[in-house]
Amino acid sequence: MQLYLLRADMKELANKTISTITKKERAGECVVILYSGSHYAVFDLDEYSFILMKLKSGAKNRLAEKIKA
Repeated sequence: MQLYLLRADMKELANKTISTITKKERAGECVVILYSGSHYAVFDLDEYSFILMKLKSGAKNRLAEKIKA
């Protein structure tokens, strides 16, 4: 979402999306929003961090490679 906020052509959509999710999910300011196709999930930062810590090493490595790319 942060990347969309930086793009002039996507900023309005990103702000609308953030507003909608915040109202719908009652999300606080420290959340992680994951998208997959037309679906999304909202995690608080602690919950997301614990999920990442529990990943097996192979999954962690694949995730690290995708982040680097």
